[in-house]
Amino acid sequence: MDPPETVQSWIEYLSGETWNPLKLRYQLRNVRERLAKNLVEKGVLTTEKQNFILFDMTTHPLTDGTAKQRLIKKVQDAMLGKWVNDPHRMDKRQIGRASCRERV
Repeated sequence: MDPPETVQSWIEYLSGETWNPLKLRYQLRNVRERLAKNLVEKGVLTTEKQNFILFDMTTHPLTDGTAKQRLIKKVQDAMLGKWVNDPHRMDKRQIGRASCRERV
């Protein structure tokens, strides 16, 4: 039996960042482009062209870090809202999600 997939591998599968042909069925089409377009429309990101030696590349820097901080706070509140202060009574899934957040 194969070991379970990690969060990082699932992110790679869903975003199309993997070269594994057996996992292509999980790929969501144009995820990066769709997310960037929506975030540019909402004013969270901007669009810039970066000139590399042989080609131009589109980048999407943050316009303001406050939107990022609000999102981080919202995710933390959602995850830690039901947090129990006793480690023996903590939900193991909640601990796993919190540890994944720290790695990203």
